[in-house]
This record gives sequence, C-alpha cells and structure tokens, in this order.
Amino acid sequence: MFATADDLLRWSRALEVAGPLGAAGDGAIARPQVLVRQESPFDISYGYGVRVYTHGGKVVEVMHSGSGDDDHTGVVRCLPSGLTIIVLSNAGHHAGTTWSSFVARLLATRD
Repeated sequence: MFATADDLLRWSRALEVAGPLGAAGDGAIARPQVLVRQESPFDISYGYGVRVYTHGGKVVEVMHSGSGDDDHTGVVRCLPSGLTIIVLSNAGHHAGTTWSSFVARLLATRD
C-alpha cells in the first residue's frame, strides 16, 4: 500500500458519507457482509474490502490493511468513537504480524 496518512484519512471519511459513493458512502461498506471467523468475543466479517469487527451485534471497528513491495504495510482502524488510527510502516514483520498492525493494535482497544 502506497499512500499518505492524509490520503487514507480522507478515504476513510469519504466512506462514511453519501454522495458520489452512493450506497457505499451511506455506511454500507462498513456493514458485515460475510462472516469470516470468530475471535472471541468478536465476530469478524468481510465488508466490501474492509474487516468489520462486531460484538453483540454492534460494530466495534472497521479495519483495512494492506501490504506492498519492499515490506511497506499500512493499517486504517476506524472506531465508533470517531477515532481513526492510521499506521504506515516500511519495517516488515514483528510478532507474527506486520509492524503496522502490531503498532495499530497497541494504540487503542476495541470496545
């Protein structure tokens, strides 16, 4: 994934509003579409290119991650509080995941 944090923040905000994106901009992109797995206590679903974490039927996080050449990775985590966490890395992997995922997970918990 090659992008700037500003670009990814604009992308994540654009997905929340109606307009040129049609139904995707009306929040549809962040609705669970297909259940992928359960990581207690969360259900993890696919939602049009993003991972959607739910707990008790409530969306608790929408996450998009990507990897590119040369160990470039990025994570965008959107929480219901309005907090958006963006981590970009070119450091490869750590603790069984990418550095961007590892750091993004440390910055905020899912409620």
